[in-house]
Amino acid sequence: MTPRKVHLITALLAIAFAASGVLGGDYVRAIDDAGYRCLQSSITTYTHASDVRVTLIAAVHVGDGAYYDHIRRQIATADSVIHEGIVRSQRTPIARFDWAESLGLARQTSVIRCAGARYIRGDLTEAEFDRIRAPFAPGDTPASRAALADSIVACVTNPNARQYVVGAFAIEQRNRAAIAALRARLARGDRDIILLYGAAHAQDLSDRLTRELGFAEQAKSWLRVFDY
Repeated sequence: MTPRKVHLITALLAIAFAASGVLGGDYVRAIDDAGYRCLQSSITTYTHASDVRVTLIAAVHVGDGAYYDHIRRQIATADSVIHEGIVRSQRTPIARFDWAESLGLARQTSVIRCAGARYIRGDLTEAEFDRIRAPFAPGDTPASRAALADSIVACVTNPNARQYVVGAFAIEQRNRAAIAALRARLARGDRDIILLYGAAHAQDLSDRLTRELGFAEQAKSWLRVFDY
Protein backbone atom coordinates (compact mmCIF):
# COMPACT_ATOMS: atom_id res chain seq x y z
CA MET A 1 0.00 0.00 0.00
CA THR A 2 1.39 3.39 -0.97
CA PRO A 3 1.33 6.63 1.06
CA ARG A 4 -1.05 8.05 -1.58
CA LYS A 5 -3.59 5.33 -0.76
CA VAL A 6 -3.16 5.98 2.95
CA HIS A 7 -3.92 9.66 2.31
CA LEU A 8 -7.07 8.70 0.36
CA ILE A 9 -8.27 6.50 3.22
CA THR A 10 -7.54 9.37 5.62
CA ALA A 11 -9.76 11.68 3.58
CA LEU A 12 -12.63 9.18 3.58
CA LEU A 13 -12.32 8.72 7.34
CA ALA A 14 -12.43 12.47 7.83
CA ILE A 15 -15.81 12.52 6.07
CA ALA A 16 -17.09 9.79 8.38
CA PHE A 17 -15.77 11.73 11.38
CA ALA A 18 -17.74 14.80 10.37
CA ALA A 19 -20.91 12.73 10.35
CA SER A 20 -20.42 10.81 13.63
CA GLY A 21 -18.40 12.99 16.04
CA VAL A 22 -16.23 10.02 17.09
CA LEU A 23 -13.75 8.20 14.91
CA GLY A 24 -11.34 5.49 15.99
CA GLY A 25 -11.15 2.31 17.97
CA ASP A 26 -10.11 0.88 21.31
CA TYR A 27 -6.69 2.51 21.48
CA VAL A 28 -6.80 5.83 19.62
CA ARG A 29 -9.73 8.01 18.64
CA ALA A 30 -10.65 11.48 17.44
CA ILE A 31 -13.46 13.33 19.21
CA ASP A 32 -15.61 16.20 17.98
CA ASP A 33 -17.69 17.58 20.84
CA ALA A 34 -19.71 20.60 19.71
CA GLY A 35 -16.79 21.92 17.70
CA TYR A 36 -14.03 21.02 20.17
CA ARG A 37 -11.80 18.45 18.51
CA CYS A 38 -9.07 16.40 20.08
CA LEU A 39 -7.10 13.22 19.54
CA GLN A 40 -7.11 10.74 22.42
CA SER A 41 -5.14 7.60 23.20
CA SER A 42 -5.92 4.91 25.72
CA ILE A 43 -4.40 3.41 28.85
CA THR A 44 -5.68 -0.12 29.42
CA THR A 45 -5.13 -2.14 32.58
CA TYR A 46 -5.00 -5.94 32.55
CA THR A 47 -5.04 -8.19 35.60
CA HIS A 48 -4.11 -11.81 36.18
CA ALA A 49 -5.18 -14.47 38.68
CA SER A 50 -1.65 -14.32 40.09
CA ASP A 51 -2.33 -10.72 41.22
CA VAL A 52 -0.11 -9.17 38.56
CA ARG A 53 -1.11 -5.98 36.78
CA VAL A 54 0.00 -4.94 33.29
CA THR A 55 -0.83 -1.48 31.98
CA LEU A 56 -0.72 -0.97 28.21
CA ILE A 57 -0.11 2.66 27.26
CA ALA A 58 -1.01 3.10 23.59
CA ALA A 59 1.28 6.05 22.96
CA VAL A 60 1.20 8.60 20.17
CA HIS A 61 4.73 9.70 19.36
CA VAL A 62 3.90 13.41 19.02
CA GLY A 63 1.60 15.28 21.40
CA ASP A 64 1.12 18.12 23.85
CA GLY A 65 3.52 18.48 26.74
CA ALA A 66 0.66 17.77 29.17
CA TYR A 67 0.07 14.43 27.47
CA TYR A 68 3.61 13.29 28.15
CA ASP A 69 3.50 14.72 31.69
CA HIS A 70 0.62 12.33 32.39
CA ILE A 71 2.52 9.39 30.89
CA ARG A 72 5.59 10.22 33.01
CA ARG A 73 3.45 10.17 36.15
CA GLN A 74 1.88 6.89 35.06
CA ILE A 75 5.21 5.11 34.63
CA ALA A 76 6.97 6.63 37.65
CA THR A 77 6.07 3.98 40.22
CA ALA A 78 5.80 0.76 38.17
CA ASP A 79 8.10 -2.13 38.95
CA SER A 80 9.24 -2.11 35.33
CA VAL A 81 8.51 -0.29 32.08
CA ILE A 82 8.90 -2.27 28.86
CA HIS A 83 9.18 0.05 25.88
CA GLU A 84 9.77 0.01 22.16
CA GLY A 85 12.81 1.47 20.47
CA ILE A 86 14.84 0.55 17.42
CA VAL A 87 17.86 2.82 17.48
CA ARG A 88 20.07 3.22 14.46
CA SER A 89 23.83 3.04 14.74
CA GLN A 90 23.84 6.85 14.65
CA ARG A 91 21.67 6.72 17.82
CA THR A 92 18.60 8.10 16.05
CA PRO A 93 15.18 6.40 16.11
CA ILE A 94 13.58 4.99 12.96
CA ALA A 95 11.00 7.78 12.91
CA ARG A 96 12.20 11.22 14.00
CA PHE A 97 9.07 13.42 13.64
CA ASP A 98 11.22 16.50 13.02
CA TRP A 99 8.11 18.40 11.94
CA ALA A 100 6.42 18.17 15.38
CA GLU A 101 7.50 21.63 16.53
CA SER A 102 5.97 23.23 13.45
CA LEU A 103 2.59 22.07 14.79
CA GLY A 104 3.35 23.16 18.34
CA LEU A 105 3.80 19.58 19.52
CA ALA A 106 6.48 17.70 21.42
CA ARG A 107 8.17 14.45 20.40
CA GLN A 108 7.88 11.53 22.77
CA THR A 109 11.55 10.67 22.47
CA SER A 110 12.53 14.21 23.49
CA VAL A 111 10.49 14.38 26.69
CA ILE A 112 10.26 10.81 28.00
CA ARG A 113 13.62 9.31 28.89
CA CYS A 114 13.58 5.55 29.30
CA ALA A 115 16.79 5.20 31.28
CA GLY A 116 17.57 3.19 34.38
CA ALA A 117 17.21 -0.35 35.66
CA ARG A 118 13.39 -0.27 35.59
CA TYR A 119 13.31 0.44 31.86
CA ILE A 120 13.61 -2.53 29.51
CA ARG A 121 13.75 -2.21 25.75
CA GLY A 122 11.55 -4.97 24.34
CA ASP A 123 12.14 -4.66 20.63
CA LEU A 124 14.10 -5.96 17.66
CA THR A 125 17.68 -5.08 16.97
CA GLU A 126 18.46 -2.80 14.05
CA ALA A 127 19.66 -5.76 11.96
CA GLU A 128 16.56 -7.84 12.74
CA PHE A 129 14.28 -4.97 11.85
CA ASP A 130 15.98 -4.21 8.54
CA ARG A 131 15.87 -7.86 7.57
CA ILE A 132 12.12 -8.33 7.92
CA ARG A 133 10.42 -4.96 7.43
CA ALA A 134 8.32 -4.35 4.33
CA PRO A 135 9.21 -1.49 1.96
CA PHE A 136 8.38 1.88 3.48
CA ALA A 137 7.99 5.27 1.84
CA PRO A 138 7.57 8.17 4.30
CA GLY A 139 4.45 10.25 3.78
CA ASP A 140 4.25 14.00 3.51
CA THR A 141 4.69 16.27 6.51
CA PRO A 142 1.24 16.84 8.06
CA ALA A 143 -0.18 20.21 7.05
CA SER A 144 -2.11 20.65 10.30
CA ARG A 145 -2.98 18.99 13.56
CA ALA A 146 -6.30 17.93 12.06
CA ALA A 147 -4.53 16.18 9.17
CA LEU A 148 -2.18 14.51 11.64
CA ALA A 149 -5.06 13.27 13.81
CA ASP A 150 -6.91 11.85 10.81
CA SER A 151 -3.75 10.09 9.61
CA ILE A 152 -3.04 8.54 13.02
CA VAL A 153 -6.58 7.23 13.37
CA ALA A 154 -6.49 5.83 9.84
CA CYS A 155 -3.23 3.98 10.37
CA VAL A 156 -4.47 2.34 13.56
CA THR A 157 -8.10 1.56 12.74
CA ASN A 158 -8.53 1.20 8.97
CA PRO A 159 -7.72 -2.37 7.83
CA ASN A 160 -5.97 -1.37 4.59
CA ALA A 161 -3.90 1.40 6.14
CA ARG A 162 -3.13 -0.78 9.15
CA GLN A 163 -1.88 -3.60 6.92
CA TYR A 164 0.60 -1.16 5.40
CA VAL A 165 1.79 0.06 8.81
CA VAL A 166 2.07 -3.45 10.26
CA GLY A 167 4.34 -4.50 7.40
CA ALA A 168 6.40 -1.33 7.18
CA PHE A 169 7.14 -1.26 10.90
CA ALA A 170 7.20 -5.03 11.57
CA ILE A 171 4.57 -4.64 14.28
CA GLU A 172 3.88 -8.32 14.95
CA GLN A 173 7.54 -9.34 15.11
CA ARG A 174 8.35 -6.44 17.43
CA ASN A 175 5.40 -7.30 19.65
CA ARG A 176 6.74 -10.82 20.04
CA ALA A 177 9.93 -9.24 21.39
CA ALA A 178 7.82 -7.15 23.78
CA ILE A 179 6.00 -10.20 25.12
CA ALA A 180 9.32 -12.03 25.54
CA ALA A 181 10.58 -9.11 27.65
CA LEU A 182 7.34 -9.18 29.64
CA ARG A 183 7.70 -12.90 30.34
CA ALA A 184 11.21 -12.25 31.64
CA ARG A 185 9.99 -9.56 34.06
CA LEU A 186 7.18 -11.80 35.25
CA ALA A 187 9.73 -14.52 35.94
CA ARG A 188 11.69 -12.01 38.04
CA GLY A 189 8.61 -11.41 40.18
CA ASP A 190 7.51 -7.97 38.98
CA ARG A 191 3.86 -7.33 39.89
CA ASP A 192 3.17 -3.95 38.31
CA ILE A 193 4.44 -3.70 34.74
CA ILE A 194 3.86 -1.09 32.06
CA LEU A 195 4.03 -1.68 28.31
CA LEU A 196 4.79 1.66 26.63
CA TYR A 197 4.32 1.18 22.90
CA GLY A 198 2.95 3.09 19.95
CA ALA A 199 -0.80 2.88 19.40
CA ALA A 200 -0.32 0.79 16.25
CA HIS A 201 1.09 -1.99 18.47
CA ALA A 202 -1.77 -1.97 20.95
CA GLN A 203 -4.39 -4.29 19.43
CA ASP A 204 -1.91 -7.10 18.80
CA LEU A 205 -0.30 -6.64 22.23
CA SER A 206 -3.73 -6.80 23.85
CA ASP A 207 -4.53 -10.02 22.00
CA ARG A 208 -1.23 -11.55 23.13
CA LEU A 209 -1.79 -10.53 26.76
CA THR A 210 -5.18 -12.19 26.88
CA ARG A 211 -4.62 -15.15 24.54
CA GLU A 212 -1.05 -16.14 25.40
CA LEU A 213 -0.64 -15.01 28.99
CA GLY A 214 -4.15 -15.27 30.43
CA PHE A 215 -4.64 -11.64 31.40
CA ALA A 216 -8.10 -10.04 31.43
CA GLU A 217 -8.90 -6.41 30.60
CA GLN A 218 -9.86 -4.60 33.79
CA ALA A 219 -10.17 -0.89 33.00
CA LYS A 220 -9.60 1.67 30.27
CA SER A 221 -9.07 5.42 30.42
CA TRP A 222 -8.34 8.05 27.79
CA LEU A 223 -5.71 10.78 27.54
CA ARG A 224 -5.93 13.90 25.39
CA VAL A 225 -2.97 13.82 23.01
CA PHE A 226 -3.64 17.22 21.47
CA ASP A 227 -6.55 19.37 20.36
CA TYR A 228 -7.09 20.97 16.98
